[in-house]
Amino acid sequence: MPNDQVDHTPPEESSTQLHGVKYSLPEILEELKTERTSSVFAKEMLDQLEISKIFTERKKARERHSTA
Repeated sequence: MPNDQVDHTPPEESSTQLHGVKYSLPEILEELKTERTSSVFAKEMLDQLEISKIFTERKKARERHSTA
């Protein structure tokens, strides 16, 4: 998606000028639509929920032990 005009020189050799990168909005929106409907995206959302459950359970267990 980004233009081929990316500066790959190391930071110590590059100038202080900033270069913008343009993305195509329709391409980004299509990619987002595809990601949201794919099973990989759904699995990532489930993984996030499971991870948050683990931390919530551990926090509650620690609170119970510290107050006992």
